[in-house]
Amino acid sequence: MKRITSLIAAVLVLASCQQEPKGRTTRGERLNLTAEESEHIASGDLIGVNMDYPLSYRNVRTSYSGGKLTPVNPLYWPKAMPDSAVAFRAYFPYDERFNEGGKVVFSVYPDQRNDKDFRASGLFVSETRASVSDPAVVFRFEPKMTKLVLYVRNDTGSEINDVFFSAYPSVTFNMDRNTVKVSGDKAELHAHLSATSKDGVSAYEVIFAPQNTLLSITLSTAGGDYSAVLGSVGQFAEGRQYSNSRLLVLESGHSTPYPFTVSEQDWATSPDFKYKEPLAGGAELAEFTDPGIYKIAKGVATPIKAFVGGLDQTAIVSRNSALSEWRLQNPSTGELLRISTSAAAFTEETSADLSVRSYGIAGLESEFTSKATVVKADGEMVWLVDENEKYGYIITVK
Repeated sequence: MKRITSLIAAVLVLASCQQEPKGRTTRGERLNLTAEESEHIASGDLIGVNMDYPLSYRNVRTSYSGGKLTPVNPLYWPKAMPDSAVAFRAYFPYDERFNEGGKVVFSVYPDQRNDKDFRASGLFVSETRASVSDPAVVFRFEPKMTKLVLYVRNDTGSEINDVFFSAYPSVTFNMDRNTVKVSGDKAELHAHLSATSKDGVSAYEVIFAPQNTLLSITLSTAGGDYSAVLGSVGQFAEGRQYSNSRLLVLESGHSTPYPFTVSEQDWATSPDFKYKEPLAGGAELAEFTDPGIYKIAKGVATPIKAFVGGLDQTAIVSRNSALSEWRLQNPSTGELLRISTSAAAFTEETSADLSVRSYGIAGLESEFTSKATVVKADGEMVWLVDENEKYGYIITVK
């Protein structure tokens, strides 16, 4: 299966890609290409290398071994090469199809359950510069895709045989500009079981395109399927890794989705098994990200009404030093929630007096007052919990 497909019909075959620069008939010094040792690259990996004018080598296939990149045919500086810096770009995994426009489509393997396909799903790129007077060409590779790590302990008694979700698997990669942009259609992606700890916690990893998406993950066992749902749309950035903030513990007979949030880290080759233990019976308020009102019981939050972007509407009715009021509503169902406070700003561990009014929300009284503590403030979002821990509130403040 080919990993990269051309966006246009013009294809430069390998033989023509590796000719000497046009207009140069005499050879200068030999080009030596090296790469810093990386846990992402293994001996024998094929890496594509491009060099800007006046070299004009395009998509040269090289083989990695011991820090060196060896092309099929030797490469040389032109003998009359000006002493000016030349841009070099390298990427892997290599694919022979490439075009002069520099744009290609890279796709991960949808099924990453085996080691080979999981490892080949990462796109890594490096840029550097060199000149005749400073000829060292050293590549340092960085990831261009994103990766999810899901930590799971399975207490169901039935073996997990598949973990999968839907997301975009492909990016348009501009090789000359070193940029990626999500492309194509979503696909069902199947996770790789990368490691299991001595405590019986399994780490499932999936590589996919950088994107903003709401993840709904299915964990399939012989005894039935379980689901885990990201609290709201997650922003999965290029070259970053994300893992669930709290350990996900599957329990037999659990029929409702497990809510989870993710934390961002540097891309790592192997899971570090750093996570918080789950709350007994559910998740705490700070692990949810949809604006709305939540029931709190012994630290565990359960949505009474969460307003999901795209289906519901959230708005600031008024905002000044005397009064701030937020409205959350679903026009199709008539559900309405208003939260107002005299607080001028929200900072963590401060308190605020709230006035709450609702209409059409089952299980919630229509009007009441509350004193709440800010348990989390992050950019445009604020998380508040009643001081009697009866309710939790998530509101947008910008």
